[in-house]
Amino acid sequence: MTGTKSVLTIVRKFILLMVILMPIHNMVFATLIHGTIDNIWRDVLLIICIAISLLANNGRFSLGKLGVPILLSWIVCLIYMFSSDRPDVATNLARTYIMPTIIYFIIINSGANNKYLNLIENIFVYVAVVLSIFGVFQAFVLGDSFLVKIGYDSLDGHLASNSFYISNFYGIQRTASTFASPNICGVYFGMAILILSTNFGKIKQSTLFMFILVLGLVTTFSRSAILGTVVALAVYHRRKLVRLRINLRYVFILPIIIVIVILIDSIFLNGLIANMIFSSFSSTAGMTDSSATKHVSDLWEPIEEILANPWGLGFGHNGPIVAGQYTDVNLVESSIYLLMYDFGILGGVIFLLPYLNGLFHALGRNNLIYKGGTICILVLFTYLVLPNVETYELLFFTFLFIGMDEVRVSINKREKFFFNNNETKISD
Repeated sequence: MTGTKSVLTIVRKFILLMVILMPIHNMVFATLIHGTIDNIWRDVLLIICIAISLLANNGRFSLGKLGVPILLSWIVCLIYMFSSDRPDVATNLARTYIMPTIIYFIIINSGANNKYLNLIENIFVYVAVVLSIFGVFQAFVLGDSFLVKIGYDSLDGHLASNSFYISNFYGIQRTASTFASPNICGVYFGMAILILSTNFGKIKQSTLFMFILVLGLVTTFSRSAILGTVVALAVYHRRKLVRLRINLRYVFILPIIIVIVILIDSIFLNGLIANMIFSSFSSTAGMTDSSATKHVSDLWEPIEEILANPWGLGFGHNGPIVAGQYTDVNLVESSIYLLMYDFGILGGVIFLLPYLNGLFHALGRNNLIYKGGTICILVLFTYLVLPNVETYELLFFTFLFIGMDEVRVSINKREKFFFNNNETKISD
């Protein structure tokens, strides 16, 4: 038993290492360090963790409550990969869809306790705070020229992807931190805000950290991430909102934070951030922003295409990863529709089952224990209007927190069982 615990300690250390390194993958391993080996370090660590877990448990391996739908999604993905007429990009897509979800099986078989789960959450928040500080500094002080210099794709001295800018402010970069795009960065900061809000006061400097994370999220100007975070926060803390059990200090802190941000923005950036925020949301409300218009129209226009092709449009023919290699590609703004482009209606639904399960628990009566379920609300909200389901980091963290929910529920059940047994013995 002692040997098993010591072996699983290695797995738990690897999980913490991935929590720290996963967010910097795009900037460090994909951009600064070139080469295939550097690009697959995540896959190698995940496979090592699975192997160690199997060894430590003598081949016995819990699939958990979501093991079956996750394995079904793997089978669907592999069937479509092997039948694809573009095996090169199809293999990479399958890797992106499958490998990050392995963390679910790793965490539920890691022998984690509540103390370790809290450590993961704390480190996740600390890393996000550091990346928020760096991201805001990079975007508004160093500028997009910094990313161009270190190797991000560029065009005419600016970043090649328009996603780094918002309308009417071309050349002034949105906060992307170490991620491939501001929208992905926004979802990551949203996750950190959700986790911090569930542990508020338990983490030192919670108020300061929340301010830094909110600043990072807002300056990504990712409308879907911002709104998704607000919705997820409202769902998780709905009882406090309904009963108005809100700590009065937050009523005073929020206006102070807003005033500080306005002052800093006014003094050092001549009101740039305020103008960008106003422009971004006003153009969305007035539907004058081409990006917002495309997001909205893509909520219904692809439905006819999906119904006409219920088994998909061909794996390796859809989405942003394919667009990087082929000009003949089907693009859609919604991740939900992108899954159906790739795997058909049934396959797309299978892929969404773990998220829907998390959503169900987050809406349930005992929602406070389901932090991963709350994150599913944020992720699903962005899936409606962004094709970010092909993002390794977001899949990794979503399934990590979903798995942590399951571990936490299991621990609580064991504790209640032992408590009830002890109570029975005492009464006898």
